[in-house]
Amino acid sequence: MAKRVLFMSVALLMGNVAYAQEKPPVDPVDVKDSITKTPIDELVGWLSGSDADRQIAESELPRRGKAATPGLLACLVESSKSTEARVSAAKCLRKIKGETDQAYQARASSAVPALLDAYKNQGYPLAVRGEAALALGELNATNAIPDLIEGLANNMFKVSETARASLVKMGAPAVEPLIAAYDREMAVVENPKWKEKEKEAYSARDGLVFRALLILGDVGGEKARAALASAIKTSKGSRAVGVRHHAALAMGLLRESGDKDYKQAIDPLINAFAEEKDSLVAKFILRSLEWLTQPARQSLGDTDDLGQIPYRWKAWWNVNKDRILGTHDASDDNIEVPVPAPGTPLKPVEPKQK
Repeated sequence: MAKRVLFMSVALLMGNVAYAQEKPPVDPVDVKDSITKTPIDELVGWLSGSDADRQIAESELPRRGKAATPGLLACLVESSKSTEARVSAAKCLRKIKGETDQAYQARASSAVPALLDAYKNQGYPLAVRGEAALALGELNATNAIPDLIEGLANNMFKVSETARASLVKMGAPAVEPLIAAYDREMAVVENPKWKEKEKEAYSARDGLVFRALLILGDVGGEKARAALASAIKTSKGSRAVGVRHHAALAMGLLRESGDKDYKQAIDPLINAFAEEKDSLVAKFILRSLEWLTQPARQSLGDTDDLGQIPYRWKAWWNVNKDRILGTHDASDDNIEVPVPAPGTPLKPVEPKQK
């Protein structure tokens, strides 16, 4: 009996040892809010697994912070990995947040070169390049701005539109480089023969011009507003109608951009509305005008329908401009002129003595 008990105890002990060896070792750092104790290397491996495993890994790896960065970068650049795994690695990299700004920037700087290379590398899957662009924006990788601006001219939507989103995320630092790139493109002398022969390439450069305008509307600020006010007056070149169209759209975006002075765009829009000959562009100018003036008209209790008549908008603006922009001098608005009581004889004004 004693031997049997001893045998069973040894067997149970050996089983526990085997079970303990099967369990993955716990990461040395106890991560707050972890959903699993699985080691980082295994979690990175899960990115190549089932949808359920990949979802768990995507949720957990960003919580591991800097410890997860090397493994995620290795997964991102490994061509033998599935596209899904590499996209997930880029997603995780852009979700990692630091305990301090300094720590976050240190991790970001280590990830940016690989992400930028992934975005620029034409041999990478489009989905990976697009996610890398979004990660660059999330990491505020301002050194990537020139490459992202050039990416706006890519005919692959996944490349150009993610570049646009990334530049919007970076905000103000992207404004001056965008304006410079827009000005360079608009200054290029058009060659009709080249346009006909290289339609796709010319169309791509159109993409840079038009997307740059939309980004300026999404970001806002004085310089962005000035560039848009100039663009909406464009009258020369084959892009002129398209430029005015996108400038009109972008000026409407200013209200949601966080630009506290977005109302400054109303005046150039009203002037453009009065001059616009293209019906579609006029339609978008009107739409942006209605959107930008809506809060002011509500505060004024103005319910008149100004419709599609430019001179009515001009007249309304002339009456309300100073009040809406805060330039109205209201110091004399409530001055009361003393009125004599009824029956009070008027006192004659005596002539001044010479």
